[in-house]
Amino acid sequence: MNLARSATLLSVMALAACAAPTYPPDAAGRLQPTPSSVVVSLIGTPLLLAFKIPICAATLAVVAPAAGMSETVTDGAEARRIFADDLDSNCGPPYLLTP
Repeated sequence: MNLARSATLLSVMALAACAAPTYPPDAAGRLQPTPSSVVVSLIGTPLLLAFKIPICAATLAVVAPAAGMSETVTDGAEARRIFADDLDSNCGPPYLLTP
């Protein structure tokens, strides 16, 4: 009963957000977030974190040994810089979806 009530409430909130009017740009010309984009951000942020954590762990598992082996080649510093960029790309921000 509680689960059905929660699902119904979530569905009603999502429908209300989808039916909301769009907002005009603010004074600086930026578009204001719509209620539906806020709902998507709220629902998507936990999924982003759920996917980002294992991808970051897999990147660490590959990059750490590869960085150690990069000492054996002549362009080791460049390879480590590329590894650091990849690590930053997969493990760095954003941690929240913004509307």
